[in-house]
Amino acid sequence: MRWILALLAGLLTVDAGAQVSGTLSITSDYRFRGVSLSDNLPAAQVDLGFDDPSGWYAGVFASNVRLEYQASAQGQAIAYTGYAQRLRNGVSLDAGASYSGFAGLAGEGEYNYAELHAGFTADSIEGRLSFAPNYFGQSLRTVYAEFNGSQALTDKMRFVWHAGMLQISSGPISGNRSNLDGRVGVEFALHAARLQLARVASQGSTGAYPVSADRSHGGWLATLSYTL
Repeated sequence: MRWILALLAGLLTVDAGAQVSGTLSITSDYRFRGVSLSDNLPAAQVDLGFDDPSGWYAGVFASNVRLEYQASAQGQAIAYTGYAQRLRNGVSLDAGASYSGFAGLAGEGEYNYAELHAGFTADSIEGRLSFAPNYFGQSLRTVYAEFNGSQALTDKMRFVWHAGMLQISSGPISGNRSNLDGRVGVEFALHAARLQLARVASQGSTGAYPVSADRSHGGWLATLSYTL
């Protein structure tokens, strides 16, 4: 995990003009693109990042996971970076890359993978297209398209939603090569804390994720976050 430590060190020595942010979260189930990476169990998460006035951004996201049934602790860390530019019409475009690494597994580094993305943000909706040449280290070439949005209901409550689709373009996999996932819910804000209650649904792991096929495809999700 040297690359994680190097990025953390860089975040702590950014220019004074850069905006540093951090979020601590506890969720009832770590759902990644609709699939539970915590075996339908709670997870603790942290997201640390910075935004430079020039448009560059970077950060690290970390969470406990349970990909394989083992007694040892398992974790995931995602380092990401990119460049965002706001246009005159108010739309923001961004492109970047991320690297996801896993620790505490029998095959250390077996599921690590890199991903490229490009996206936009306009008012209360954002879209992103991500490409991975070796998804979860399983020689799968994938494209993931997603849309996320929110709408204010009151001063302290918002309606939030997500829709995504994973498409496996090539690789050693049999059966269904696509997976749809979605989420709808409400988010309550109180100062620096946020509580989100949502219903999540997914077609399943489609063999693209190193988890058992009997994990729940949907359910209720509660996430409590605190912005530092």
